[in-house]
Amino acid sequence: MTGVQTCALPICDQFLLENHKASLHDMVNSLKKKGRCLANITDHFSYNNKNKSIKVHAVINKGHRFKVSTLEMKFINKSGNFIDENYTKSLYKKYFSSLVRKKYDENVLALRTKFLRTQLIEDGFSDIAIELKEDIDEINCKVAVQFICTVGDQHTSIFIGNYFFSSHELQKRMSAFGDSIGLVPVTLLAQDLKNEYLKKGFFEVEIRSEE
Repeated sequence: MTGVQTCALPICDQFLLENHKASLHDMVNSLKKKGRCLANITDHFSYNNKNKSIKVHAVINKGHRFKVSTLEMKFINKSGNFIDENYTKSLYKKYFSSLVRKKYDENVLALRTKFLRTQLIEDGFSDIAIELKEDIDEINCKVAVQFICTVGDQHTSIFIGNYFFSSHELQKRMSAFGDSIGLVPVTLLAQDLKNEYLKKGFFEVEIRSEE
């Protein structure tokens, strides 16, 4: 694909080469995020001293669209506690299995990672870190992807006597504290849930918590 960009600059303006190079760099990165892992741009300039203009000629080589060859998930508990294998398999199937052998797209991976983090928080995990590793095979135009999920201990909440909000809704509300929920005092969590009932018109609410 060949693109030609033309711009006429008044005498008082200045063409900044560093800004031009930064723009090309952003364009290449955008293509790479969409799976064009070998994308590159070559350019040259034509100057017109008479009207003080400059024409930029840019040749964009997108290259082949890469595909995801393999996608693996690895879970690590910081405390060394066991993480149920069936649970991790269900997360993989829900968020990532459909991406294998599909066109590589960094934006899609980032979105699925966001969904995964939200799921982990809702399931009670704290201190979450998700690392993405990529091994690019330039010859075969493939990318091997690995997610390394490091989590703290899982905090499980059991709700008794809740008739308006379901247990899932209450757990999801608690997940608003993020993956640092394990550091939040239980009394603060109880007050936050009480406020949700007050918003719905339940003015005589008592929430007790036990650890």
